[in-house]
Amino acid sequence: MEDHGPARRTGRDCDAVAWNDMVSLIIAPVGLVTRLFRWWVGELAGLVPSWLKRRLAGTTDRVVLLPGEGEAALYLESNQGLALLGRVALDAEGEAARRVGAILRHHALDRAIAAGRATLCLRIPAERALRTTMDLPLAAEENLYEVVSFELDRHTPFRAEQVFLAPRIIERNPATQRLTVEVLLVPRSGAEEAMAVAARLHLEPSRIDIAEEGGQHAASDNLLRAGGRRSGRRGYNRLVYGLAATAAILAVIAVALPIVKAQQAADELAQQFALVKQTAVEEAALQKQVDELRKNELFLIQKKRERPTVSTLLLETTRILPDNTWLSDWQLAGSEVQLLGVTESASAIVGLLEQSRIFGHTTFLSPVTQDSAGHEHFHVSTQVVQGEKS
Repeated sequence: MEDHGPARRTGRDCDAVAWNDMVSLIIAPVGLVTRLFRWWVGELAGLVPSWLKRRLAGTTDRVVLLPGEGEAALYLESNQGLALLGRVALDAEGEAARRVGAILRHHALDRAIAAGRATLCLRIPAERALRTTMDLPLAAEENLYEVVSFELDRHTPFRAEQVFLAPRIIERNPATQRLTVEVLLVPRSGAEEAMAVAARLHLEPSRIDIAEEGGQHAASDNLLRAGGRRSGRRGYNRLVYGLAATAAILAVIAVALPIVKAQQAADELAQQFALVKQTAVEEAALQKQVDELRKNELFLIQKKRERPTVSTLLLETTRILPDNTWLSDWQLAGSEVQLLGVTESASAIVGLLEQSRIFGHTTFLSPVTQDSAGHEHFHVSTQVVQGEKS
């Protein structure tokens, strides 16, 4: 049994060498074909008309509806820029819709929209939108929309289901493994109001975005994520057709090309194997970062569930304060709650807060003062300590 092991290993080595030689002979023309095809495509690219390039690239004109106060503006957005088509008063619903139809027919855009050569876009004015920035781990880029949606209520007064949002990466810092992300968002009520204006004008936009400050150009991506997926699907279909055509051309060219030296193909194949190995290592590292991020997300979700909500804190404050107490200010910053108001006994307020199951570590932030009516003005700070008290 011991003498057969080395013989078997030597046989496998010989089979591997023979297999590599056979692969080298079969794939030998690929390198030459690829270089010839790249040169040929580069020469032909200069002869393609610009309109055909735009058609192959899938670029279309865009009719933009920008609602305002009492009126709406229609623009044509193309590679040449943004051109005003007309303005429509919104006071008469039927007349406004007829006016929009007349503008589109005048510029032959109704047929372009029906044929898919132009799309409809609802652009929300910048003053109706909110803007914030987030600092996120670099690995969040792969699932950017989901991560931003999860973190939204920590940076804004809204939850993800209450808004339409579009995140955009403005800085990557590989040294610190962090991303700086700008988030543009519109409250759902504001977006639905703008969509109602489009419906009154008999328009069905496939894209909703936000205008830049002080202008009419888009400052965000599509707020309708489904629309982005549809356009991505069209791009995918075009890619498949292009790859099929490229494969057919390569097959025709390969028939006419002679077989080159086996060593050249072996060298190129070795480079391809090294590139694939490097890509696999990078993907494994990225997957590890994503798994770690998801683990951190679960931890954050658990922490959010354990922490009392703002409504719970307000309810507890209302419950424990006596009827002769009036609050002029209630602020929450992290785990600290500050109360500013008037009462008959400020020291009693501190005692009531200390007896609460949620609050504790209550202190005065400023001396207690009395007014002419004998009421005491107080400013206290208390901590959210739910879970610490038995």
